[in-house]
Amino acid sequence: MKKKCIQCGSIFHSKMLKRRFCSKAHRLEYKKYLKSFDDDELLTRKFLAKKYNARSRHIDFTLTFTQFCILLRQAKIKSSDLGRSKYHLARKNDTGGYVYGNCSFKPYIENLLEKRISDRSRKASRRNVRKAHVAISKLTAEDLSARIRNGQRTYTKQRQELAKKTRESYESSANKNYLGRRNSQYGSFWITNGIDNKKWKQSKGNFPRGYQRGRSS
Repeated sequence: MKKKCIQCGSIFHSKMLKRRFCSKAHRLEYKKYLKSFDDDELLTRKFLAKKYNARSRHIDFTLTFTQFCILLRQAKIKSSDLGRSKYHLARKNDTGGYVYGNCSFKPYIENLLEKRISDRSRKASRRNVRKAHVAISKLTAEDLSARIRNGQRTYTKQRQELAKKTRESYESSANKNYLGRRNSQYGSFWITNGIDNKKWKQSKGNFPRGYQRGRSS
């Protein structure tokens, strides 16, 4: 059976299916070659993790471990340079499979930008903008202003409901010794003269001259 040596590229004959080198020396040289990239001893694990991740997203992954190392050499990086915010194995224009010739190692930011402006996202954005433009163009000026006002009211109502829920959750989890009259700020409120603000209580008597009641605390 004719085979091609991974290390030197020469053709050799072998009956063993798993044999990939023409000699033992070339096999040892290849192991040293791989170790030069595997500086953190995690290269195989990172390759397999990428392979399983691609399969979970239903993306073709035909890269071999050798091709993976060749791409590392082309990018002039090592295993320790691969990571979440470092270098990623990226596809061209974020399309196609992880096939040799269609992917390379790129910095995290470049890969993220390609994902955000891929052809699929461009088409979706244009389609959504077109739909929104058509829907808005059919509205009259009165309907448009009414929709804006209703949206603002809805947003204000949602914020008020959220604040109420937050307050209720705080009161349910707070120490009861500091609620109601036992709280040092109970019955206090703000007073202002338009420039300065002060905390005040009814037990202190009348407001100072020029001051009036502001928001309650």
